[in-house]
Amino acid sequence: MKLSPHLLLAFASCLLALDRNSEAARPGWPQLQGNAERSGNAPHLSLSNSIGLVKAIPLTDAIFTSPVIGDGKIFAVDGSGVVFAIDQETLNVVWKFATRGGPGNCNNVASPALVGSYLHVGTMAGYYYVFDAKTGTVVKEIDCGEPIFSAPAVGNDRVYFATLGARVFSVEPNGEINWTWDFVDQVVGFKGNRWKGSDWLAFRGDRVTWKDHFVCSRDICLINRTVVMPAGGRTVFLEDAGDQPRLRIVAEIPNYVGSEFPATFGQSADDQGNVYVQWHRRDNAGRVEKMRLEGDEIRTSVIPGTETSVDLYGLLSFASVSIRGNDVFRVRPEHGRGLCRHSEDLENPQVLCETGSISPPILTEKHVVYGGLDGSLQIVPLGQGETRSFPTAFGAPITAPLAIEGKRIYVPCEDGYLYVFGEDGNAPLPTEDLGVWKIRSPLTGPLAESKFDWYTNYGDFSGTNANSQGLQPPLRMRWARRLEGTVKHL
Repeated sequence: MKLSPHLLLAFASCLLALDRNSEAARPGWPQLQGNAERSGNAPHLSLSNSIGLVKAIPLTDAIFTSPVIGDGKIFAVDGSGVVFAIDQETLNVVWKFATRGGPGNCNNVASPALVGSYLHVGTMAGYYYVFDAKTGTVVKEIDCGEPIFSAPAVGNDRVYFATLGARVFSVEPNGEINWTWDFVDQVVGFKGNRWKGSDWLAFRGDRVTWKDHFVCSRDICLINRTVVMPAGGRTVFLEDAGDQPRLRIVAEIPNYVGSEFPATFGQSADDQGNVYVQWHRRDNAGRVEKMRLEGDEIRTSVIPGTETSVDLYGLLSFASVSIRGNDVFRVRPEHGRGLCRHSEDLENPQVLCETGSISPPILTEKHVVYGGLDGSLQIVPLGQGETRSFPTAFGAPITAPLAIEGKRIYVPCEDGYLYVFGEDGNAPLPTEDLGVWKIRSPLTGPLAESKFDWYTNYGDFSGTNANSQGLQPPLRMRWARRLEGTVKHL
């Protein structure tokens, strides 16, 4: 039988479309929150009624990143930047790799991503790695010159990532760079060294203000061909036009308890193209803003019941929200209101679980799954039924996003163990404390004594707000790391 050219063309087009969407179709958990939108919505996953611990796998440090799963392996990155590949069946380590950077390569928070046969990893030391996922061989190393807090987003047969300095990279699966884009250059208009105070002084002629805020410390997401990056308290919509990027718009949060650019604490999107931004401004003021790009204009609205301020009840959220339909699922570090469901037709949120958290939830077919600050795994029914809670060994917080593949839940914990829960699991909890809480690189030098500690608000119990350490401006940023605790006036 002879096929017409039109039929052959249509068949080829179908194959191309299937190939382009292969990442979405491939089973596994290839990136943070299960997809490039970071929606956490995984209705195709169902959980067993008989779940228990299968194994606890020790890594070398506390774990602040989500594992990814594909091609029969689990990939995890611990706080010290050590990458692990673990066999999905035996749960034995297949290979591991210590990324470079020394003691400064600590508190790694950027989750990895899988694309085809490649594993992508960004580090706090500012190096971006592409590995052969099967062997652990380094295929590409990119020296970005500044930390990477944001997980890569995979789509369109490309990988996108952003640095702390708000530079966006588009790379091929093998790590070859397609293009880069710089928020500080293109939006702020600053050409100097963004980490050097004297360059900013020369640029502004005076002190910098909230208008100069630029860092990208939270995860980017991807809507079709548009990268959405939180940077400097604003939301950047950057379209991949092939060989170069095209800036669509830089969206701003509307006035609410002030008008300065806020801090973004979490960002995600749904499959309809809506972006959800959890933000903070001044004293506990914030809410979840819903943004939608229509043409070249932004439409905004507020998710009811997410508003906080000094005169309202409730704490801020420090995680991205998860979305299914018109429902928004949100965690907070506030015990008693840990997991809530918000909806545009609900004035007040519905409390689903009391356990406080900063780990974004995952929505399976019938459950919401998340990790608690008390070190517990929470499996919360969306309908009828009881919440199931599973402890980890030492009560250390679970602050990283979880991962789910098949009927197994992968729980990264700050005690240094990657816990694997699954059907009919009955393994005992580990008894060996890995000691990851111990200081391994203590401060040294003339200012290392405890009398120089800034241990409370305003410096000391007298409220002097002064602690002379001989620092002289202009100052230069040497390193950045994750902060445990809260900060006044971000």
